[in-house]
Amino acid sequence: MAVLFALFLFFAGAHEVRAQTPPALTGLTATPGEESLVVTWNAPTAAVDDYWISRKLSTDSSYPSNTRITDGTATSYTITGLSAGSVYDVRVFYSVGIVDSYFAYTTGTPLSAQAYGVTISPTSLEIDEDSW
Repeated sequence: MAVLFALFLFFAGAHEVRAQTPPALTGLTATPGEESLVVTWNAPTAAVDDYWISRKLSTDSSYPSNTRITDGTATSYTITGLSAGSVYDVRVFYSVGIVDSYFAYTTGTPLSAQAYGVTISPTSLEIDEDSW
């Protein structure tokens, strides 16, 4: 009886299914915008459930948190509220079921409104004659 049980355990273990880690995204870029980065990537061949994006200043040692994108067909995301001229590290991974892919990394430097091509012009001009 013990031999049968040992054989059962041996064959049960031999047929164990293990999920493989999906490869990292390809084509990851971070295009500068006005105090933002537009992060884009190539869609993987797997049926993606979620994407996870995080960013940190390049001088920081760790990524504070991830932003979840529940649209598995997405190929871009805009990170806003960044400091112009600061270098940011961006990482992205995706989930397929309960398995997460490897990280893909890129860097980017957001632009200021002026560098981005925004010009602020007055709509009216008033001159106070008493100040002359």
